[in-house]
Amino acid sequence: FGDRGLSADILSMEKGELDCYWKLQRAGKLGLPAATALSGYSLAKFIRRIAVSILLGRRAAMPWLFPLVYLSVTHSTTALLIIVGLLGRPEIATDIALVQGATLATFYALSANTRNLILRKSSPVAASDILLLRLLLLFPLMGVSLLLAFTASAVTWWLAACIVLRRGVEWINETHLCEAELSQRTRFAVSFLLLQGGLFCLAAVSLASGWQVAILAMALWAILPLVFSIRFASSISRATAQSIRHTFKSLTSHAGSTLIIGLRIYAFRILVVLLVAREVAGDLFTAIAIGSFMGTLFANVVGPSIELHRERAEMTYYPPVVRAAMWLGLLAGVSLLAALHFSPQAFPLLGKSAFFWLACGLSLIGGTVMVAAQGVRLRLLRAKEGHNVFGPDVIIHIAILGTVPMAYFVLGPAGLAGLYLADALLCYFFYKSSEIGLQQNEHAGKSMKSYIPPVLSFFLVFPIFFQLSGKIYNSTEPVLDSGGVLANLPLPASIIACFTGILLLARYRHATWSFSFILVFFAVMLLSSALTTNELLERGKLLLLIQCLLPAFGLVLGEMMGTGGKDPAAPEKGFMWACIAIIPVQLVASWVQGQLSLTHYLGLFSVYQHWQYVPVVVVAATLVASATLGKSGGYRTLSMALPLMGLLYAISAFSMLASTLAIVGTFGLVFLQNRSRVVIALISALIVSGMGWYMHLLRGEPEFSTKFLLPVTQEGRLSPPCLEEPARFVSNIVSPRDSECIAKGEPRHRFGYLIALTKKRTDTSSMLVVEGSILSGGIAVGLVQGGTWAHKQNIETTGPFRIELKPGPGIFEGVIANYLPGTSYNEIRIIRMAWENTPAGSAADHQTMNNIVPLPGWAQEYLPMNLQERFGDWMLFGRPVFSSPGSFFFGHQPMDRVVKTSAHNYYIDLAYNFGVIALLPVFVLLIHTARLLWQQRMRVMKSRQLLWLALLVSFLLLVDSNFKVTLRQPYPGIFAFFLWGLLLARLRESCNGSPGNHAR
Repeated sequence: FGDRGLSADILSMEKGELDCYWKLQRAGKLGLPAATALSGYSLAKFIRRIAVSILLGRRAAMPWLFPLVYLSVTHSTTALLIIVGLLGRPEIATDIALVQGATLATFYALSANTRNLILRKSSPVAASDILLLRLLLLFPLMGVSLLLAFTASAVTWWLAACIVLRRGVEWINETHLCEAELSQRTRFAVSFLLLQGGLFCLAAVSLASGWQVAILAMALWAILPLVFSIRFASSISRATAQSIRHTFKSLTSHAGSTLIIGLRIYAFRILVVLLVAREVAGDLFTAIAIGSFMGTLFANVVGPSIELHRERAEMTYYPPVVRAAMWLGLLAGVSLLAALHFSPQAFPLLGKSAFFWLACGLSLIGGTVMVAAQGVRLRLLRAKEGHNVFGPDVIIHIAILGTVPMAYFVLGPAGLAGLYLADALLCYFFYKSSEIGLQQNEHAGKSMKSYIPPVLSFFLVFPIFFQLSGKIYNSTEPVLDSGGVLANLPLPASIIACFTGILLLARYRHATWSFSFILVFFAVMLLSSALTTNELLERGKLLLLIQCLLPAFGLVLGEMMGTGGKDPAAPEKGFMWACIAIIPVQLVASWVQGQLSLTHYLGLFSVYQHWQYVPVVVVAATLVASATLGKSGGYRTLSMALPLMGLLYAISAFSMLASTLAIVGTFGLVFLQNRSRVVIALISALIVSGMGWYMHLLRGEPEFSTKFLLPVTQEGRLSPPCLEEPARFVSNIVSPRDSECIAKGEPRHRFGYLIALTKKRTDTSSMLVVEGSILSGGIAVGLVQGGTWAHKQNIETTGPFRIELKPGPGIFEGVIANYLPGTSYNEIRIIRMAWENTPAGSAADHQTMNNIVPLPGWAQEYLPMNLQERFGDWMLFGRPVFSSPGSFFFGHQPMDRVVKTSAHNYYIDLAYNFGVIALLPVFVLLIHTARLLWQQRMRVMKSRQLLWLALLVSFLLLVDSNFKVTLRQPYPGIFAFFLWGLLLARLRESCNGSPGNHAR
């Protein structure tokens, strides 16, 4: 109607035709015909949309100039990557992506959402203060960026230098543009936009066409934008010490979010390049850059400007152009996937592979989801100073980094095409989870969430595993070594329970210590990987990094579950029901299968690592549950019986650590509940006699006796004629006959040893040879390392046989064992069993053997065999840590799995692979825990719940982790970190005076 003020009033209305009608009538702006026309709802809505579309009224129109200028500055490198990739230079696109990843790991990592802070109306941060801090960090960050770029891969030096220099200039330009947007300096913005456009065109054409002047063009593109910000640099004189402190305090709550994002992108791009060819990686990076452009544009450029405009115009909705862009991106992605499905033959004609178009379509859909996710993130930033995005950002970006190898090993290179869509979905779910958790009051949803903690803790203990094929792990033969192949590795359901629990509980602000630990842990391990690995082994180093990070999220779940819950004993209830569900079933299944030893196969599913890690977790869960629930009416009887069941379970697993924990724990529970000397003596006698009976039975079961017994010294039985090597054990059913050995009889158990040679240090030329014939029954011939099968071959066909096994470098036992034949009677003739040497191995193999340190004589004579094995592992991994300053601080390349899979000590293993620098976050958290325990020592001693939780956490961290890599394995690691986080949360509640109703 020609009245801009009235159109602004129309734009601010949200309630329909009646509100519009009465407001217009009161304003006296319209006559009767116009008022009558506006009384119809459809016409009023139509007029409002027309007004929005033509952007009438300066007060309500969205100023798009400054976001466009900011886009031309910060996304110029991404646009170069896209153009170069589309014009058939994927290798250059890969180099640009890697160098850009290095700048993201430094400049963006420390940006701390400054654009959001400067443009926010509430609690503003001065641009001059930001500029001063950035100038102080500029040259160190440029140096680190170049270092990361050159160590990541072989990139062109001048290209890396230009991109890093450009990013340093952008760091100054960004602050200048935010200041200009606040003061609405449009002439400056237009001039700067024209300069950026011209420089970008020059750089893009020179790179795509391969001009010889590309170096000069890229240098101009990198340095000239600084000219516009030289005068602005003088504004740092306005900064004061007080304002700097205020700005630094405001940035610290945001720095964690941008740090994890920048580091993840850097690691993500390196990992992709190491998994696939550089050309495929270039196509993937280009497709993701195209699809993610809208999401990145909204998150870093348009979103903060929209928030500033909404505050000024007091609007409650986003501009329609944003919603239109979302629908357009979604439609483009779906259409591209549909065309690829129905007409795949047309796409190769466009010069790009089907993989590129698949990744592009999925990324376009992901871009739409990412805009919605970033909208939620902006609301969280506006609400709580960034505290509610730190936790989600950490878990999102670590999770997507772990998704990369899983997608590749399950689906091949095509699985990487949907990574950006997966990233967007993770962002939306976890940001929305944080927003919902923020909006809920203390009483909302308690009835719905009351069952969540026990269910989650149940699946943290219950040992059910799945494989990446999508099936439940259910193998009749135990998987003793996955060979480093992720597809073969059984993964625990506790991984799903952990991340699902974090998503549902959404108490991110209560887990700040956990998220900070994971962030620092990730940063130092990534730094170690960048400084110590070469291109051949870097993939293994990054996969090991992910493996170490994954269990640490149990710490987050523990802190969330230990804070603010209605039932403080809910986790222990889940532990108890999980132990009741697994212990009797597994024991009965073992006895039904005719074994005294614990079986892994339960019919419906199998238990992975049932001799090593599972017994310790189950016993620890029984003790903490029994101690906490011992005086609860409904759980009193179960609390008395459960520790004894756990003791029987641990002994059946032949685990020294689990058995020791069960014995000491059971005795401690009995002592605390009933201090009668008669009862204590009776329980002690039962435990000792039971252990003695079991040890007597195990004398003939050397498969497991290596964990308990000293080396056998019955020399008269150790020299049967069929052996050319000294034997450690010969079964009673084996007897000599001339130059042969006859195994004739009924062995008690499956894989019970018939003959076991003494340990031998082998190299690549070593080979175990076994010759003989099967008359009836069957045998298994194999190599045992550390009490478990390293190689095994079953023979069940009657007739002669010859077996040759090459172990590689290491320490092994040659073994012949019963195979559980179809009949109950065995008759096997063994002609020869000996070690032979094949032609000599390579120089590298001999170098590997030289690293194996022989044990001292006293260790070989007095230590049990399993401790000899552990002692050798500690020396093998521990001595190289001190070989040089670089090795001490930043670690080594991962050791070949042929030599050893781990140090059997979490701390030595971590120091060997990532250096002492990686131990610092763990030690800081240990010191923090010890400090809390000392501060609350009187309360801990009076609370059975806190006392037993503290004792079990100490056992897992200080004892179990020194004999195994407990905190690196998903199943025991998540459980141990969960108990650790639970202890921290309950100790802090005690420090804060919260009414934690601890069981007494």
